[in-house]
Order: sequence, then structure tokens, then C-alpha cells
Amino acid sequence: GEVGMEQFQISCDGFDDLKIFPAAKMADQEERVLGPGTAPAGHTWLINGRSEKAKPGTLYKILLRWDEEARQKRISWEAVPSTELPLQVVRHSYYVVASWTAWQPFEMHAIKKGEVFQVVVRIGIQGFEGFQFQ
Repeated sequence: GEVGMEQFQISCDGFDDLKIFPAAKMADQEERVLGPGTAPAGHTWLINGRSEKAKPGTLYKILLRWDEEARQKRISWEAVPSTELPLQVVRHSYYVVASWTAWQPFEMHAIKKGEVFQVVVRIGIQGFEGFQFQ
């Protein structure tokens, strides 16, 4: 990704309540694999290209498998040569849902090469606003 790190979960059939996810937040490959089910907030795997000294644009192959001996799911990932997979440029987008948008997603804009995203708002007549990021 743009900042050298990517987080992910695995979605089964596109359902939010059928995710395969790690037992901890920002997990590595050694973390226990849970699901399918509803993932607690922040329970994602983290591919840290910075610690692996990966170059920008490095592609990773993610494998989910059943470990028969341990009788549990395992996940792993590894960098692959770019010739093995088609290169697809991914532009990240981040959204804020808030009281000033009637709780509808509003896209934030990158202001520093994909590292910093912002949204500018005017506080309403009540003097406060509620929000969360997606």
C-alpha cells in the first residue's frame, strides 16, 4: 500500500457477519485464526512491508489453509514476483460518517501522498458534531 502496510480480513460470500479474522488486533501470521463470524473491531491481519523492507508495489500472496495436525485454520502470506500476479494499482479511500452528513459516508481527501487524509467541516448550531471513520 501507499504507506507500506496493509490490513485485511477474509469475507465469506461478502457477508459482514461471516468473516475470518485473527484473535488479536493488527495480527501477524502466527496469530490464531477465528471465524467465520463477526469480527471484533480492529481484529485484522497486518502485512508490514516496512519491517520486511518491501519495495512499494510489492505483491503478496495470502494463503488460508486447514492445518490437519493442529486441527485449526492457518493463514500465511509471502511476497511474490510481480510476474506471477497481474499488477493492479489500488487507490485507498477513507470515509467519515457523521451527523453533518446524516450518517452517510463522505469521502476524505488525501493531502499528503496517501499518508494523510482530511475532511473539513463546519460545526453546526448545536455546537457539536458526532462522527466515525470507515
